[in-house]
Amino acid sequence: MTPGLYYLPPGADFGRALALGLRARFADRPPQDMARLRLFLNAQRTRRRVIETLEAQGEAAYLPRLALVSSLEEAALAAGLPGWAGEDAGLRRPLTLSALVQRFVQREPAFGAAADAPALALSLQTLMDELDGAGVPAEALQALEAGEHAEHWDRTRRFLEIVTQAWPSHRAEAEAGALDPEARRLATAQAVAAAWADAPPGPVMVAGSTGSTLATATLMAAAAAAPEGVVLLPGWDPEMPDDVWRALADGETPEHPHHAEAAFLRRIGASPADLQPWDPAAAPSPRRRFLCEALRPAPVTDAWAASRDALGRLAAPAAEGLALIEAPSPREEAEAAACLLAAEALGGGRAALITPDRALARRVTAELARWGLDPDDSAGRPLGLTPPGIFLGLLAGLPGRPLGTATLAAILRHPLCGGAAEARATHSRHARALERRALRGGPTEIDWPRLRAAALDPGEAGGDPPPEGFDVWFDAVRAALEPLQAAPGDAAETARRHLATAEALSRGLADGAPPLWSQTDGPRARAFADRLQAALSAAPPLEGAGYAALWSQLMAREDAPDDADRGDPRVKILGAQEARAESADLVVLAGLNEGVWPPAPDPDPWLPRDMRAALGLPPPERRVGLSAHDFLQAACAPRAVLSRAARDDGGPTTPSRWLARLETLLRGVGGEAAEAPLSGLRARGRAWLRAAA
Repeated sequence: MTPGLYYLPPGADFGRALALGLRARFADRPPQDMARLRLFLNAQRTRRRVIETLEAQGEAAYLPRLALVSSLEEAALAAGLPGWAGEDAGLRRPLTLSALVQRFVQREPAFGAAADAPALALSLQTLMDELDGAGVPAEALQALEAGEHAEHWDRTRRFLEIVTQAWPSHRAEAEAGALDPEARRLATAQAVAAAWADAPPGPVMVAGSTGSTLATATLMAAAAAAPEGVVLLPGWDPEMPDDVWRALADGETPEHPHHAEAAFLRRIGASPADLQPWDPAAAPSPRRRFLCEALRPAPVTDAWAASRDALGRLAAPAAEGLALIEAPSPREEAEAAACLLAAEALGGGRAALITPDRALARRVTAELARWGLDPDDSAGRPLGLTPPGIFLGLLAGLPGRPLGTATLAAILRHPLCGGAAEARATHSRHARALERRALRGGPTEIDWPRLRAAALDPGEAGGDPPPEGFDVWFDAVRAALEPLQAAPGDAAETARRHLATAEALSRGLADGAPPLWSQTDGPRARAFADRLQAALSAAPPLEGAGYAALWSQLMAREDAPDDADRGDPRVKILGAQEARAESADLVVLAGLNEGVWPPAPDPDPWLPRDMRAALGLPPPERRVGLSAHDFLQAACAPRAVLSRAARDDGGPTTPSRWLARLETLLRGVGGEAAEAPLSGLRARGRAWLRAAA
């Protein structure tokens, strides 16, 4: 394998092309040479795709030594970098930060309330990760000049002392100086680069990453500098015009698909001329050329006028195999997407939905059930939206707060409340009686003695007495809920009461294990609850006043991934990064509205744009460029459908800037000649909307 810089163009089946290229390059070499290759990949799905393709070639061969660029634990240990110990490490950090924030707001109440501590702590954690990922020491925050915002910055600076002083002190004392995750990742990449510079690593390859983070770019640069090193860039435009490269080389185009890759090439002193095709037989694609032109950096879009005739000739072939769905609502968009996916899968093909909109993905999953299709979803579901997560979430909001009638009814109706089998049937009968006799039309807040008296009053419900055993059941429900309603102490004690109440309600009047932990996703919910309790015990004391916010913030970060053998392999739902590794006969790119795809840049609550630039932090638009790269990769599939909803729950939506650019270019390069491809895109989309209806 010849060392150097390589690329695969947008639309290539990355994992398969990578594996086939390895086979071809090692075909005339001893088989053990493949086993010597250290191959660093961007995602687990890419890893599986490479293994599947190599194994499918028939002839037995050694596999390379596969690893992920995001997981270099062996290298970290070899470099002696201290790590956070225990399974609860991922929770101890936000909990400790929450405790530090609570201490701050107690000293300065005008800054916020104790219940706001979890949200403030997570925003601080995001800032710390950005600083660590960019290699910027936290102390640099103290040197920033505020200018005209001096008063506001003075207050913010005092708060950020949590990051610059309190947090490092805690880490040194309680965590044996362990590095935060992003700092450790960067330090590991730098240690690997130093080790490779001292002792060349042999054949090494980094494939599938754009170099968007400093740690990844450091590893890629080290591989590129190694005597037998290879870097393979995904989705690179092989026909990039010189004016586009000059705009990228200036570094002022963070919204462009190739911004991160161009920054990496500048870092190592390379240019597009240094890139070689990984698959020399790959044919040019009119779609790829047209989309790359549509996504030009804004300062050089004047080239459209100069290339009008050539782009006009590209318009019709670029539109072949492409459709545009403009649905009236998200529901109809999901129906049309599901119809497309089902038609392809049931016709013997493979289909994939690519979207960053998880709500839309869940809608499509529900619609696919009509055809008996259960898609292979790369993200699974948020744990908080599973039945155990919803039940626990309802209870997490009770500590120290009045219990509302609607909340009590929702808790009692939940299928995990009241036991299983016969116990559940009895519970449901009593819950319906309570709702009919005392909850409907009653006070909005629960007063247990009055509620009991009203429910047992023979005059209620037309004079019918309550069901047999109702009073025993009612007292058991009250006994389970009242301890949780008491004023919260510290968060650790509140968590114990929370789980005790959940188990008591789930068990009902029956004996044995509560269904809460034994049903689908129950073990994952139990594991999270146990980790949270362990982390609360190890973290500094934290007031329970913000327990509800703490639970919701931490639970929102947990996923319940689908089982590996659960999904139908004919239909996949992929996030943008996972889509790089997969291929399908039909690709549906859904949710193409501004604020969704691309996502709206996250506002930084602590640092204005000029301060971020002064620190060397990337601009907020960097995520837009990464999303543009993912969009370009997926939209170059041979058969692709672009999809959006014209309205959502908040009103009219704005089409994604990429759709707007595509339409503008189609309209502008050929007048009447370009109107036909655009009309064809929309006509094919309307046909699928009618089919779904």
